Amino acid sequence: RVHFTPDMKIQGNYRYSNKPGGLKHWLNHADPKIEQQYVVLLDPDMMPLLPITTRLGAGLDPSPRERGATNQLEYFDKDTGIARVLRVDDAELLELTDYVRPGRPAGQHFGLGGTWAFAGSDNARYQNWANFSKATVCGEGSPCTTTSISDAKKKYAVGPVYLAHIDDWYRIAHSWWESMHGVHSQHPYLLAEMFALTMAVANLTLPWTLVSNYMVTGAGVNSPTEAWSWIDDIASDNATAVCDG
Repeated sequence: RVHFTPDMKIQGNYRYSNKPGGLKHWLNHADPKIEQQYVVLLDPDMMPLLPITTRLGAGLDPSPRERGATNQLEYFDKDTGIARVLRVDDAELLELTDYVRPGRPAGQHFGLGGTWAFAGSDNARYQNWANFSKATVCGEGSPCTTTSISDAKKKYAVGPVYLAHIDDWYRIAHSWWESMHGVHSQHPYLLAEMFALTMAVANLTLPWTLVSNYMVTGAGVNSPTEAWSWIDDIASDNATAVCDG
């Protein structure tokens, strides 16, 4: 079914605020009402190649990647020997749960990481973030203002694909939309909505299971947070196999 929302652009004609705004509108005004327990949120330029399910680590065994020094763990199906999940090999990441569950959503590990946690410091990634106020976004004394850099990187550095229980989505959508205005007023640039999401879930203290295999971006990206190592594996055996499907 198709759901049409009002225009959710905010000040400065920032159209990417339609993502949190449209999500919130859909959750609150869907007709018929949403009956599914789990919902996946994708970007419009994404093309799924396999079904996205709530299964994560169930029936899988982890093993460090042997092909290429990618600092990644592969999780292999015990029956078929096929790798189904790819993650950064980092013991500080939350453990891979068997399934997505209420209070424990899953999403793509994003390279923007804990950038926002440096806001208001001399180590801010963007020049205008040296005076960026997290309190303006989340509220004075709120959880996001005290989130550690490590937690911002290891628990909340999520991007699309997002997969969560419907109860979590209601909480996320409200907090995300509220955070959008505070972020954009201080950072009126591309990715404002993604920073708003990561700050919103940190403010909810809603940690995510982060995986690397939900998507890839540009071919020049060399980060263990993406699944280019799997693409390279395929291409090394047959250079046309990736495009051939």
